[in-house]
Amino acid sequence: MAAWERKLRRRLRNLAGFLRTARATLIFHPDYKPKPNRFSDPERVPHIIDYLLEEGCLRRRQLLRPPPLAMAALARVHPWQYLESLEEPAVVRRCFGQQVAPEFVAHTIAAQRRMAAGTLLAARRALRRGRPPQVNLGGGLHHAGADGGEGFCLFNDIAVAIAGLRAEGFGGRVLVIDLDMHHGNGTRSIFAQDPAVFSFSIHATSWDDSPALASRDVALGNAVDGATFLEALDIHLPEVLAEADPALVFYLAGVDGAADDPLGSWRLDADSLLARDRRVLAATRRLPLVVTLAGGYGDEAWRYTARWLADLLADHDTPIPDALERRLDHFRRLTLGWEREVARKDALDFELSLDDLMGNLDHAPHRGLLLGMYSEHGLECIFERTGVLGKIREQVGVDHCRLEIDVSDLRHTARLLSDDRQADLLLETVLTEDRVSVRGLRLVSLDWLLLQNPRAQPPYPRPLLPGQKHPGLGCGQDILTLLVLLCERRGYDGISFQTMHYHLAWLARSRLLHADPAQEARFRALEEALAGHSLAEAGALLEAGRVRAQPSGESAQWQAARIVLPVSAEARAHFESPDYVGRVAELGKTLRFRVEAQT
Repeated sequence: MAAWERKLRRRLRNLAGFLRTARATLIFHPDYKPKPNRFSDPERVPHIIDYLLEEGCLRRRQLLRPPPLAMAALARVHPWQYLESLEEPAVVRRCFGQQVAPEFVAHTIAAQRRMAAGTLLAARRALRRGRPPQVNLGGGLHHAGADGGEGFCLFNDIAVAIAGLRAEGFGGRVLVIDLDMHHGNGTRSIFAQDPAVFSFSIHATSWDDSPALASRDVALGNAVDGATFLEALDIHLPEVLAEADPALVFYLAGVDGAADDPLGSWRLDADSLLARDRRVLAATRRLPLVVTLAGGYGDEAWRYTARWLADLLADHDTPIPDALERRLDHFRRLTLGWEREVARKDALDFELSLDDLMGNLDHAPHRGLLLGMYSEHGLECIFERTGVLGKIREQVGVDHCRLEIDVSDLRHTARLLSDDRQADLLLETVLTEDRVSVRGLRLVSLDWLLLQNPRAQPPYPRPLLPGQKHPGLGCGQDILTLLVLLCERRGYDGISFQTMHYHLAWLARSRLLHADPAQEARFRALEEALAGHSLAEAGALLEAGRVRAQPSGESAQWQAARIVLPVSAEARAHFESPDYVGRVAELGKTLRFRVEAQT
C-alpha cells in the first residue's frame, strides 16, 4: 500500500472517530514509566500510544492524565505502618525478590502511586458516564495485599479505587475480572470478607486458597494454549457475571500469558489474547468498565494491548508483527536489490543459474561462499548495513572486527573476530544442509552458534547459562533474522538445530517446534513442571536429576533434540497440520514430571 493511501485511510478513520461517540478513554501519565530492568520494557506504554496515534485510532483528546493521589487515599487500604515501612530495604526486597537501589524504590513508589491515581480516575469516569470503557494504561497491581507488597506490586490500585469510590458515596457491587496469567492474590485477600466485591481470576497456579466470601479462582496450570484458556473463560465468565451482579467491573487485561513472555508459562498467541479481550468487552457491554494493563513483560508485550485497543477504538484489527518479523522486514528492505551484487563481488564473473550456484551445499565449496552465496566481503556488507556489526563492536568495545568464511565438504563456517592483537572469537557458526529431520522439507541446520563477549567483566548482569563461558553479545535475534533471510533467498524451508540445553528450547518456544512430536510433548511437560523457576534454576534442576517422571520416579535428564523454525509456507503447514498438533496433544496426556524437593 502506498504512503498516500495509508495516510488517507488514517484520516478517514480519524474523521469517523470525530463523528461518533468515543469508544474508550485512555488514561496515562509519564510517571508510569518504569526504570529499565531485566523484565519490564520502559517503552511498553509509549509504544502502544505511538501505534494508536500513527494508525489514526486515537485522538489526543481521548488521552487523559490523572492528578496526584493523596496519601490518605492509599491509607484507606494500606495501614500507615506498611506505608512507612517502604523506606526499609527488607520490605522492598520481599516485594521485588532481590535487593534494589534506593533510587529505584523511590521511582517505583511514585510510578505505582500515580497508576493508582489513574485507576481511581478511570473508575470515577466509568460510574459517571456508564460507557464507554475507561482504560488505565498502567495499574493492575493485583499482588499487593493490604499490609504487604509482592510480585513487583507495592500498592493495590484496584482496592484503592474501590475504597475511594466508597468514600465518595458509591455502594454498589463490584466485580474484578483478573485474566493476568498470575493469580490476583492481593485483591482477593483484601476483599476476602467483603461480599460486595467479587474477585474472579483465571491463572496458572493459585497463590492463596484461604476462604473468601465472593470469589472464583480457576487454576489452569502451565503450558496452557489459547483454546484451553478461551474454553475456561466461556464457561466461567457468564456464571460469574450472574453471581456477582455488579454495578461496576474492573478488568485486568494482563498479557503475560503470551507465548513469548519471559515471565509467563502459557502459550497464548495474539489471536487468542484478542479473542479474550473481545469476549470480556462483549459480556460487560452494558456495565461501567475499568480496564488496567496488569502484567506483560519483555519487549513484545505492547503489541497485544495495542492490537486490542486499535480494534476497540477504530475497528482496526491488524496483527502487529513481532520483533523477528519487524526486523526481518527491515533487513529485507535494507538488502533487497543490492545484496546479490555485493555478495558475488569475489565470485566468478560469469553468470550462473540458481541450480549451478547452489543445488546442494557441496556444489560450490571452492568458491568460498557461505551457503553458496555470500563471500566475506558480502557478508560483512550485510552485517554492517543491518547494524549488527556496529552493535557487536559497541558491546565488546573494539573499533574493528574481522569476518572469516571457511567452506569445506558440507560444512559452511563463518567467524567474527576482534581485529586487534587479542583476536578474540566473538561469533562462530557452522551451517549444513538438513533433509532428514522433517521428511519433505529442506532445512539449514545450525550445527553450532557461539555468541560471546570474552571482554565482559564480572559481575555479569545475568548469571551464565549452562554451556556459557562468557556473556552473550545481545544480538542473537539479529543473527536469527539474518539466517531466516538467507533461507528465504536460497529457497530453504526453515532452520533446524539441536537443543543441547533446556534453556535453548525454552527461549525458542514461541516460534520453534521440535521436529519429533514426541520431543515436543516431552518439552511441554517439562516446561509445565519447571514453571516458576528461572532458566538458570531450571537447567540446574535437570542436571542435578531433581526433575522426575511420574509415576515412575525416574530422573528426567534433558534430551538433546532437533527443533525447527519454519520459514516457508510448506514448513508452517507441516507444523500446523492436524497430524502434528494431534500427535503432540495425544502424547502429552501421558507425560507428567515434578520437581523433587531438596533434602
